[in-house]
Amino acid sequence: MSFRVVHIVLCCLLLTGCGNIRQAQQTVATADSLDTEHILYRDTTALCHVVRTLDKPFVRQCHRTTLAKAYYYLGRNYSAENLISVAADCYIASDKLYPHDYILRGRVNSCMGFICGQQCKDSVALIFYRRATEHFEKSGNEWRYAQSLLNVVRRLIDVHHFHEADSIWQIANTFQLDSVYLARLYETRGLYYDEQQMYDSALVWLLKIEHFPLNNTDKCSAYIKIMQAYDTLYQVAQAEPYAKYVVEHSDIPNFVSNACYCMIANAQKRRDADEVAYYSYIREDNSRLIREEEGEYVLALLSLTDYLKHPYKTLIISIIISAVALCLIMIVLLFFRYRKRKNQTIHTQQHINTRQSQDIVEYRVKEKVSYFDCKSSIWRNYPIFYETADKQLIGIATRLSKQYHLSQRDIQICIATLYEFSARDTAFALNCAQSSIGKLKSNTAKKMGTTSKNLRLFLLNLLTE
Repeated sequence: MSFRVVHIVLCCLLLTGCGNIRQAQQTVATADSLDTEHILYRDTTALCHVVRTLDKPFVRQCHRTTLAKAYYYLGRNYSAENLISVAADCYIASDKLYPHDYILRGRVNSCMGFICGQQCKDSVALIFYRRATEHFEKSGNEWRYAQSLLNVVRRLIDVHHFHEADSIWQIANTFQLDSVYLARLYETRGLYYDEQQMYDSALVWLLKIEHFPLNNTDKCSAYIKIMQAYDTLYQVAQAEPYAKYVVEHSDIPNFVSNACYCMIANAQKRRDADEVAYYSYIREDNSRLIREEEGEYVLALLSLTDYLKHPYKTLIISIIISAVALCLIMIVLLFFRYRKRKNQTIHTQQHINTRQSQDIVEYRVKEKVSYFDCKSSIWRNYPIFYETADKQLIGIATRLSKQYHLSQRDIQICIATLYEFSARDTAFALNCAQSSIGKLKSNTAKKMGTTSKNLRLFLLNLLTE
């Protein structure tokens, strides 16, 4: 395979790759556009194609942010499908790419923190949320930074680091943002007091949330906290409306299961067997869903904790693979470049040798021109002509006869061409019309696989073989 062929193959591969890369970029751009409208891009197949296209040596390093986004959106999709372990692997893959987008890195770490928090691995969740906060701060996005501060506060409360939790909450309280943020701010403060068994103070803050126009998920989350606060104060009657709302509107199994517990306790006090049976059935159904998710969360936590221990392992491997691949490509290119130069050198030397041989043959031909004078009688005595041509020109007559099956007239045309006879001299030597010489020469050359123009050079090369 020549260097030119390799070059063409590489160019074709690059052009094909460029087309796939452009398609991958368009897919991620579409996902980004939907994300700005708070819509999840649900085409998992397309995102997997992006990953297959970009997660390769060289390409990976050149398109880190695009690939990291694809992994993040994939993780979101898998989370929505309760494939938590696969989602965690996607988030890890995204974070390991170290994309140039701090908001993206913050969101990825927040997702990893959320998974850990769902399984009450608060200390691990806290690490990811702190990282997310650092990234959001670097991004300059005030809203995401403030929200991330509240995530950190929440996990600090869970691990009973109340002093630090209060300090960070005070920082978060300085931001004047939207109603969603204020609701979370008050909710977090309520949890701060609840975890310290200051239940009345907790309710004061939690009940403020009711006045905010929240989406259903956030509203259910707030109502669960209010329900639990009332339940802790043994005010089960006040807790019941909040519990009922969660049962009827939430799609989160943990929320529904906890709310059913409250509804069952109230129904038992009323000795309402039908309600006890009804909410027991719903609670068992959601508990089953929780148990089914448990295995996914266990695997996810294993991956996330291992990532915290070895955060750079994949990055180092990726760099090594890329470096090795680059070296191999350079070696291949250098090899073919060497081959090309070597072949050029050989070709040049061959050309020089051929030219030298041709010069020698030219000298010999001119030296022996007297044997084949156009006026010599040798042209009319073919046996003597044949013998002389062979003797003086290295067996040329025999070679022409056997190798190309040339006739007597053809061989004479060849000799006349070698000695550069004019058409007039050739016609005189062959005793034929001058006008026929061009056609005779053309026919002879055709038999030998060349043209009348190149016939003499062809014969010189034949003599040098």
